[in-house]
Amino acid sequence: MSFLKPDSKYQADRIIGCIVMVAVLFTFLLVAKPGPAGATNTVGDKTTTITITVNDNGTVTTAGVFTISDLQSLSQKRNIYSSFNNNIDKKFYAAEGVLLTDLLAYAKIDLNNIDKFTFTATDNYTRTFTNSYLLDTLRYCYPNLEDNSSTQGAIQVQPVLSLKSMEFSQYNQVDFNLMDDYYAVRLFFGQNEQDLVNDQGYVKWISDIQVFTKSLSANPPALTADFIHNSVGQPVYLDFTDDQNWRNAISGVTVDGTSIAGKYSVAAGTIIIDGSVFDNEKDYAVVVKANGYQDACITQHKGAWPVIFTLDGDAVAQHAYTLADLRAMPVTTGQYGPLTCKGVALQDLLTAANITDSSWQAQINVTDAATFPIKPVSVTDLLDPANRYLLTYEINGEPIAIGPEIHTTLRIFWGIGVTYKNVTGITITESLPSAHSVYTVTPVEDATTYQTSATTDGIKTMTVNNGVSGMKYFVVQVDPVTAHEGLEAVVFVHSRNGVQDSFNVTKADLDAVNTAQAGFNVQAGDEIKVYIVDDLTNEVGFSPTILQ
Repeated sequence: MSFLKPDSKYQADRIIGCIVMVAVLFTFLLVAKPGPAGATNTVGDKTTTITITVNDNGTVTTAGVFTISDLQSLSQKRNIYSSFNNNIDKKFYAAEGVLLTDLLAYAKIDLNNIDKFTFTATDNYTRTFTNSYLLDTLRYCYPNLEDNSSTQGAIQVQPVLSLKSMEFSQYNQVDFNLMDDYYAVRLFFGQNEQDLVNDQGYVKWISDIQVFTKSLSANPPALTADFIHNSVGQPVYLDFTDDQNWRNAISGVTVDGTSIAGKYSVAAGTIIIDGSVFDNEKDYAVVVKANGYQDACITQHKGAWPVIFTLDGDAVAQHAYTLADLRAMPVTTGQYGPLTCKGVALQDLLTAANITDSSWQAQINVTDAATFPIKPVSVTDLLDPANRYLLTYEINGEPIAIGPEIHTTLRIFWGIGVTYKNVTGITITESLPSAHSVYTVTPVEDATTYQTSATTDGIKTMTVNNGVSGMKYFVVQVDPVTAHEGLEAVVFVHSRNGVQDSFNVTKADLDAVNTAQAGFNVQAGDEIKVYIVDDLTNEVGFSPTILQ
């Protein structure tokens, strides 16, 4: 056994004492700046600048880079923020800094067009919050939180980016004089009764804020160009089917890519643009932007309108129409398969031009007639409302544009879904096609399933009886008056509530086979129209001729 000498023991005690003092000092340093309960970050570098970017549906731009001095120059707000963390620790924070909404407004960010935020700290810690959660939800400080998580006495607070803060364990201990900038810049945003655990969201040492705009998912109403005020310097009135939600969401208008802020106004169903915007004769690209909506685009013409459609021939005096002329005529809307088309019914156009003689022949003219020839038809055929000939200038709400060479993409749609593109006019002549084949079509009676009738122009119809539904077959008798060589096509058109639902074509040599039939899944009140044409095919350039 060995014994320490008195002087050796004294040296050992001094060594132990020093170790204890170092430990106490280290502990003091830790306590002097404790990490708060439920701390959100590891220790990061102190924030020197905050960069705000905007992600506008995938396009990212920088809204601003702000130094601490920049933030200090803005209006400063003081609030107390209560907090819960996952360890059930209840804390209170004295905070002073810039309201989040003030900084966003300073960066010229539209507060009404924000979907969510991502906050990133200098240690790469990130938190993402929806706009609904962070700004649209009322949030509070609960002074009595320590009393069994009581929400009594709530004080409303707003999200703040604090430049100074300090943590306290009790509300009545909060002292703004003890705040420092150690955790700056730090996000505080308060609580609500449904979201008491919030400490993990109090991100500190924020260096980046990314703002995501609302997705452009909603479709705007279609705009209609002004076809009346076409002189340079006149104001423009863009009409639309009024949609109050879209109207209230309008955030700006551009003409040829340049903002015209202050030079437009919005009323129910109309956007009015100041005439000073239109200082030349040309086509202007107008774009209306609305938060949460896709852009509404329209081409506005200024200057004299070019002629885009003519009626001519040896039977009539020439009639020339601009797009403005056509739009000024009675508007007809028709459904042709999946397409909703707007334009002028040919029966209205021809009647207005006094072209009504049933003995005249009509030739529809197109710019590419050499490649896609169209057979002539009778004027009676064009006047027949059952054939639904429509000179179309708008499809699915999108106006047809005029090309740089003043060639148009006007189209003519008609009853069985045939489309003539690149239409320029119709030539009316006095002679009819020779050897025109003719057949009579007679529905076979079936009183239990349908009632037969005919339109004013002789097209036969079969209307489904009340109480009848499901797959039913419709049969017609076809008799030749003037024979046609080869096969013919009997067209059955199924309509419901006045809208074409489908059609069926039966091809046969109807000089030899005198019946045709088609089946449809019907409901009571459905209508089946039936007529005969020389052929119906997808062959390029072919146009069918009605043979009755």
